[in-house]
Amino acid sequence: MDKGSSGFTLLEMLIAVAIMGVLTALALPYAGSFIETQRLKTGVETIVGDLHYARTESIKRNLAVAVTFTTNGSSSWSYVATPALWNTKTNTMAPGIQLTSVTFAGQMVTFNPVRGTANSGQLVMATSDGSIQLRIGVGPLGQVTTCTQTANPIGGYPAC
Repeated sequence: MDKGSSGFTLLEMLIAVAIMGVLTALALPYAGSFIETQRLKTGVETIVGDLHYARTESIKRNLAVAVTFTTNGSSSWSYVATPALWNTKTNTMAPGIQLTSVTFAGQMVTFNPVRGTANSGQLVMATSDGSIQLRIGVGPLGQVTTCTQTANPIGGYPAC
C-alpha cells in the first residue's frame, strides 16, 4: 500500500475542525433570533387561523361570534371565542411573544352572520425585545390581513 495516498493527515483534520468552529460561532447569534421569529410567525398564524375559523362558524351557525383578547402586562395574554369554539388560548403557544396592542372596541372582534362582517381593528404582536412586530388586522367585511411593522420585513409578510 502506498504510504502517501490514503486518509487525511492530523493537520488537515485540525484545520477542518477549526473552520467548522468559526462558522458555528458566526451562525450561533442568528439562531436565537431565527427561533424567536419563527415563534412569532407561529403565534400570528394561529390567531389568523382562529379568526378565519370564527368568521366561518359565524356564517355557518347564523349567529355572532366574538373573539376577545385579554392582556395582563406585556408577557401575559390570551384569547377566547364566544360561543365557545375552542378553549381559552394563552401565550404558552408562543413563549416570549408579546401582544403589544389591541385596537378592537372592548378588545373584541365580533363576526356577524350576515356575510361575515366584523368590527374593524387590529392587534400587534412582537418579539420579546420588540425588534420584530407583526400586525393582524380585521376589516369591516371580515377580511383578516397581516403585515410587518418593522423596518426589515420578514419573509411572507408585506410591509404595512
